[in-house]
Amino acid sequence: MIDLNGPRLKLRRADQHLKSLKQRIKRFVNSAPYTFVVKHEAETDEFVIRCYFRREAPNDWPVVVGDFAHNARSALDLLVSALSANTSKAGLSFTLAPCPEEYMERMKGELAGVSEEHRAIIESFQPYNGLGNKDVLAILHEINRYDKHRLLNVVTAFPEHAGVIWNRPGGFSYMVRGRGSVRLLGAPLEIHLVKRGVITEDGAIVARGRAAPEEVQVDPNLKVSVQFGQTIPRIASRPVVDTLTAIRDRLKEVISQPW
Repeated sequence: MIDLNGPRLKLRRADQHLKSLKQRIKRFVNSAPYTFVVKHEAETDEFVIRCYFRREAPNDWPVVVGDFAHNARSALDLLVSALSANTSKAGLSFTLAPCPEEYMERMKGELAGVSEEHRAIIESFQPYNGLGNKDVLAILHEINRYDKHRLLNVVTAFPEHAGVIWNRPGGFSYMVRGRGSVRLLGAPLEIHLVKRGVITEDGAIVARGRAAPEEVQVDPNLKVSVQFGQTIPRIASRPVVDTLTAIRDRLKEVISQPW
């Protein structure tokens, strides 16, 4: 019988990091870390929405993400160690390859002592059988590899679905996302977001648009999200919690196989 205690303990530890980070991110986002101020520019008859910092994101988030990745990747490697009949466990690893040819070459050493039946299960989880570079196990491998040499880049950003709400006296409201326009009291109101992605500059203009009639009050409703930065292209702009959750769920699926 295969002893899966080691992989399960590592996965449990990774899950603890994820749950802690999820709670901290939720508290941060809900604390309104940024304030949005609407200012009217009389010379252009436009309004602009500026973003001002209230507090910075905690600087240890990348470390927690790295700890998650280390434990998650270790869960896979400990699984292979448990499956291998070899006395020496040196060089064993849960092979993750971008193509069948590379998998066949690397698994000779990384899966030494692992039965053909178990190798077939491991092969079924290869990134090239799923979404390639976007496969969550490939993403885990890349995060873990990067974290060994450099600090991960975790940022607060405006998501693509960010929008602006105009509240009109009387309870009527209008939402525009991205770039669009609405018509109020016969007068057009145009808006477009000019700032998406990482929030780097205090007072940065995140939206501008043509001014509405005087009786319409402009109320920005922009929300921020916590994403991976641009340092690793395949995960750039991906939400951190959603990405780690998908990795965690995939590992549960791997470990629950009939080993």
